[in-house]
Amino acid sequence: MKKKIAVIAAIVILAVVMFFASPLASSQTRKPVLTTSAGEGVRPPLAQSIGGENVNWVANEIGAYKLGDGAQIEIAVGGAIYTTSVNGHIPTTSPGSGSPDIRITVSASDFQALYSSGDMISTARQLYDEGKLSIELKRSEITLALKGYKALYDELQN
Repeated sequence: MKKKIAVIAAIVILAVVMFFASPLASSQTRKPVLTTSAGEGVRPPLAQSIGGENVNWVANEIGAYKLGDGAQIEIAVGGAIYTTSVNGHIPTTSPGSGSPDIRITVSASDFQALYSSGDMISTARQLYDEGKLSIELKRSEITLALKGYKALYDELQN
């Protein structure tokens, strides 16, 4: 009986967190203007090889800024691994793996298509639907909801 009550309580808590907490945390957050090597608010050029600055631009455009402090996204682009960390609603990307909440994997050519797109959210959704972009959850759903990932998920699903 106690086990049944604990399971029901956990489900109720998860539902409340998933549907109320994360949208409240991110609904009033404005997308930051990133300063890049090309200037303030200017998309950095995509050179022969994709770099952390390019990955950071995409992370910001798809909504990483909506996540809470300490959120980490690992983004694997054609074998190169980058970690985007969010602090103060500002994403910062560096090479290498960290302790990610989620892992996004995409080929270099599909990343270039995403980067060049005028609507990165729609392009990301299309790549995901086609199986060309994958997302792996590395933390519990409750942890992800508390960090604001539900808002990103909802945006990608619309």
